Amino acid sequence: MKVLVASRDTEIAKQIKEFVSEILNSQLKEIQVEKVLEKVLANLSKFKPDLLLFTYDVLFTNDGFRLPKLNVPFIVFGESFRKADDILKAGAFAFFTFPVDKEILGLSINRLLKKNMHVSNFVFQVKGEEVSIPVSKIQYVEAEDKGCYVYLKEANKKVYVPHSMKKILEELPFDFLKVHKTFLVRESAIAKLTSASGSRYILKLKNGKEIPVGRKYYQFLRIVLHNSN
Repeated sequence: MKVLVASRDTEIAKQIKEFVSEILNSQLKEIQVEKVLEKVLANLSKFKPDLLLFTYDVLFTNDGFRLPKLNVPFIVFGESFRKADDILKAGAFAFFTFPVDKEILGLSINRLLKKNMHVSNFVFQVKGEEVSIPVSKIQYVEAEDKGCYVYLKEANKKVYVPHSMKKILEELPFDFLKVHKTFLVRESAIAKLTSASGSRYILKLKNGKEIPVGRKYYQFLRIVLHNSN
């Protein structure tokens, strides 16, 4: 994967570059950095990146704020959500505010990489025997001790899986989201994202179940649900 990072702030560009290198690891073929929009656009046809990451300041040119039409997936970082709607409507895969969080950036990039991933069954081993669960039946996953419980569409039915949540997320497709340190949720199972007392956030599922949303995952989830509407 080839990545182009654009930021006028050298330190932020360096941090994003380091995070991307750690997230993609062996999947990263090459990464380049630019500081101004004109050079970014000129470099698109030469470098041909698979992903563009740039900060809000790059969008300000002598002509004012400008977000050109891009034919490559892009993620934007800014100081606030002030222009988030405009940027998302222009086709951004995601918009995040500073500071850049490596885990959230990783969730977003890995979600992008899995966009064309098709998995019919989630397969795992239990005491040497293979168990298969149709992915279409999975609603959410909850971490428990050294493994996880996978909750199915059938009322009150759950299956214990002796794998970490990280490993399970890697094997599930695009529409499974990490919303809390102990929960993964299927996007299509979500009814709405709402706030609760004490500055907490809750996901209400279509089956009536309420799932807590970790504070650091709220922004990621907000963007995902925005793009799915």
